[in-house]
Amino acid sequence: CGTGGGKTRALEELRFALLQQKGLLALAYTYNAGMGMSAADSAWAEDSSLSRAKQARVCYPFTVVARLACSLYGQELSSIEVPLRRAVRLFDFEEWDLSRDFDVEMIRGFIIHAVRKLRSAGTTVQEVVVLADEVLKVQEDFEANFGISPSKDITSVLRKAMLNEEIMDGLGAGLVISSLAPSPLGKTRSE
Repeated sequence: CGTGGGKTRALEELRFALLQQKGLLALAYTYNAGMGMSAADSAWAEDSSLSRAKQARVCYPFTVVARLACSLYGQELSSIEVPLRRAVRLFDFEEWDLSRDFDVEMIRGFIIHAVRKLRSAGTTVQEVVVLADEVLKVQEDFEANFGISPSKDITSVLRKAMLNEEIMDGLGAGLVISSLAPSPLGKTRSE
């Protein structure tokens, strides 16, 4: 499928089918339409004294978590960003150990939150599948705004969060990423 070929629609159909499966939570997000990249996405850590590269490491998981929250709560991105931004102001990013996979842990933390919230409401969740659409848009935005190298595959953070190890006991995880023309780095071109 090329531009306008229905990739986003196919992901939505897949998500709908997955949601019919007992015990499976499907969270879908995109970087186009109402969830497109904005100046706000590049500004999660703007008040800190972090280098541009470290700001990118802080900002990326927030772009993912904000969009996952939209999917979970059925809200527009603008309504999710407001309370999330208030919470972010409480962080002291200079104290974060950026040598650790805090970006991976942040995404996993949201998945754990979602699963616990649903389980506490009596919903069985045995597996989570994240469907990410138009991921190259965030890659290109971060290249332009933070000067990260085009060879740095920012989506690897999401892949690590979902696939490298168990998120929590007894929870399976899957990841679907849509794009055109995959490259060996996992980066794609979707225009």
